[in-house]
Amino acid sequence: MEADEFRVNGYSEIEREKLNLINSTYKNLERLENYKNETIHFEKQRAKSSHKRVFNKPYKEL
Repeated sequence: MEADEFRVNGYSEIEREKLNLINSTYKNLERLENYKNETIHFEKQRAKSSHKRVFNKPYKEL
């Protein structure tokens, strides 16, 4: 009886740890996705700014 209880408690602990790992991994992936999107947004803004500078430069030289 005691061995069965010990085994069940062990399995429960393993399942809890597994769920914690899954949740932690999900949160990390979500955070990485947000960083990726912020980086893409920043790079797009930088490209637009660079494009404007290059495009407007000939007009300033006239």
